[in-house]
Amino acid sequence: IAWLLFNLFRYRWVDNASFFNSLTSFLTSENVIVGQIIIPLLMLGLYYLSGYYNNVFLKSRLQEFVTTSTTAFIGMVVIFFTALFNDVNAERTLTYELMFVLYLMLFVVVYFVRYSITRVATHKIHRREWVFNTLIIGTSNTAEQMEKRLREMKKSMGFNIIGYVETTEGAFHRPLNLPVYSLNEIADVCERENVKNIIVIQHRHGIKATMSLVSNLLSLNLPIYISPDLYQ
Repeated sequence: IAWLLFNLFRYRWVDNASFFNSLTSFLTSENVIVGQIIIPLLMLGLYYLSGYYNNVFLKSRLQEFVTTSTTAFIGMVVIFFTALFNDVNAERTLTYELMFVLYLMLFVVVYFVRYSITRVATHKIHRREWVFNTLIIGTSNTAEQMEKRLREMKKSMGFNIIGYVETTEGAFHRPLNLPVYSLNEIADVCERENVKNIIVIQHRHGIKATMSLVSNLLSLNLPIYISPDLYQ
């Protein structure tokens, strides 16, 4: 849609009347049709490289704004110097205008849809219509308090805690309100229970032990959240 709108502006801005009899003949010309196919694919590739598709549901609106704005600018530069360079006018101001309109179309159209989708998703997550199975790594009082705090939040963050994971042999000594798994079986549990997130409670042996634990969890290829203490 953004590229089509830009072509409508481009037809009026560049002197295409001398080459095409009408707007229809311009939009159905070979170069424009090829561009209508290639440019969206190019932008999809840039969006993929930006990491936008890594986490589909739990998004930061600020990060989404920055990512969309940055990718639109990069896309504008790439498109301009590969597909539009022949349209450059001798008057530099008009050239900048063409670039600005291209950037504006790429950003506004895409961000409007992204914002709408994110807003609906956030609303559903806050109302607990959408929840994602989550494991808490740790069986301490802090882990239990974390589970209680997430469960009692007025606006849910989407974490549906389904169990705890012991981090040290023999560290678990008291009953909890959810299943407790061993660290060795976490991969099977994640696959069986369709776990989408991991929350790591700080290890009692310090930050080095916590980071070592996180390193062992990276192979799960899941988002990992670390609960900081007051100092951190």
